[in-house]
Amino acid sequence: MHYIIFIFSLLIFNLSLSQNWQSTDDYPGTAVDDGISFTIGDTTFLGTGLSPWWSETREFYAFNHISESWFPIASLPIGQERQYACGFSINGKGYAFGGIRGGQFLNDLWEYDPIVDQWTPKDTLPGIGRSGASCFILNGIAYILGGKTNNQNAIKEVWSYDPMSNSWTQEGDLPIENWRGTACSNDQKGYLFGGVDDAGNYSNILHEFNPGTPSWNPLTSFSSVGRAYSKITILDSKVYLLFGTDSIGNFYNDLWQFDTLTTNWTSLDPLPSIPRRGGLIFRSNQSIFYSCGLDSTQNRTNETWKYNPVLSIPEESSCWSDCCTPNPTRELLYYKTGGKIDIPTKIYSLKGELLLDEKTNGSIRVQHLNSGVYFLVLEMENRIIQERFVKE
Repeated sequence: MHYIIFIFSLLIFNLSLSQNWQSTDDYPGTAVDDGISFTIGDTTFLGTGLSPWWSETREFYAFNHISESWFPIASLPIGQERQYACGFSINGKGYAFGGIRGGQFLNDLWEYDPIVDQWTPKDTLPGIGRSGASCFILNGIAYILGGKTNNQNAIKEVWSYDPMSNSWTQEGDLPIENWRGTACSNDQKGYLFGGVDDAGNYSNILHEFNPGTPSWNPLTSFSSVGRAYSKITILDSKVYLLFGTDSIGNFYNDLWQFDTLTTNWTSLDPLPSIPRRGGLIFRSNQSIFYSCGLDSTQNRTNETWKYNPVLSIPEESSCWSDCCTPNPTRELLYYKTGGKIDIPTKIYSLKGELLLDEKTNGSIRVQHLNSGVYFLVLEMENRIIQERFVKE
């Protein structure tokens, strides 16, 4: 009987691998590329960008992470349409910075308050306007990276914005000019990938920013060609790179994972749809969402896709029979601690739902779980052990 359950569960698991990409409800607004997004709590706000009729937009919609449904919110004021802006959130407020409108490069900043559903102008950047900059947040400060101006195809400038004082500070430059790169951050460091320099060269370098120094360090060269209009995001210690275009106009639908601990790139399952660039990325718990963008047929789309990294554990990172016993199990899973205590432990469903998040010490109670296949993640010092197990 155990053997039958085990084989059946493996079949379910293999089927689930083809489902780690899931199509979700379309963005309800105009199909756009090069818009912005920012997340506040369990809601992500998406808007602006270029429409299929080549005009900048100002509309915004919100995506509720719990219900995975969309609803409209206040648009930017009339006359504040834009493409190639930056979006970020700090302390419960969202922000839209810069971009381009009708050939005019913008240096303004708008703050969104979700409680009153209203946009308010804040202090403008004390430099010339720019479009196609990247941004990330560290320690409650927004960093605006590079961009294109009326004078240059790409610039090195880095500016920081402190919402508490509503003030701007010019920081040290990037290592090289950067336009249409992509950036993200965790609690300690920022990351910048790809983009185009002032001479039109496409970068394949992932840079790391250490705010304590402060300094930019080239971490690694991407194992493919340089690209722009991509998106990156970070989950735990892994940076995920999605899509984009290269210097000869090829579009991509590939997905890559960079492990900041091992400095290795891993190719993951590509998007099961047409290649695209310039879309919007956001996270919900352990899932990654990608919405809108321009596809390789030059059509703008409002498709929204969901990716569950936990459903794409590479076989070489799994330790099916060595890590956890017994497997299948009914009540308890046991694992070797290596003398460590209070090990961060997570269990996910096949749908990527987080079912357990606590610290354990060699055993895990699973009797409350329904019968089926689950994913166990153990954080053991500088490595993460990922295991599939069967609950009878």
